[in-house]
Amino acid sequence: AEGEKERERVMGMFEVLGWVCGKALQDQRLLDLPLSLPLCRALVFSSFEPSDLAHVCPEVHKTLEGLRGLVAEKNRIESDLSLSDGERTAAVAA
Repeated sequence: AEGEKERERVMGMFEVLGWVCGKALQDQRLLDLPLSLPLCRALVFSSFEPSDLAHVCPEVHKTLEGLRGLVAEKNRIESDLSLSDGERTAAVAA
């Protein structure tokens, strides 16, 4: 219940911001809004890049990059034909 009230409050704030931006566009006025790079990219290109997460939540981005590195290493080991099946299994487990 409390989370829903907070969500409605935030959505209301975004709605007001939308009205203000719309009115500024209509009146051909500039607004100096500190919009983040990921938000601007999403507004222009309608999508986020994985690297945008570094601007939004650096801790999560760092964790995901670490996981990507582990997956790349696992894939490299599994595709290494110079290793036997047992060596590949042991290397992945390590």
